[in-house]
Amino acid sequence: LLKLYKDSLAKGLKAADREAMKALTDTWKAEESIKAITDARTDSIREQNKELKNQQKVLNVNAKVLANASKFGFADLESKYKLPSGTLSAIHMIESR
Repeated sequence: LLKLYKDSLAKGLKAADREAMKALTDTWKAEESIKAITDARTDSIREQNKELKNQQKVLNVNAKVLANASKFGFADLESKYKLPSGTLSAIHMIESR
């Protein structure tokens, strides 16, 4: 808008053409609307990525617990010491967070 005004003054005009000003204003509003939508989408994608990282962290812990359960024989230890099934895995899961 400022450029149009300065161009008009340079050409010796007193004021910028109203239609040109309206067109530029409409274009500016449309660009602002697009920017707002794009910013909202970007924020949404960031939030999704954050949630996916949290889910991946949980899956990594689950895989680690399962690997250690089979490696160290949690089921055998639980039956040997008469613990409820899954107790050692549950403790390991809590401690791995």
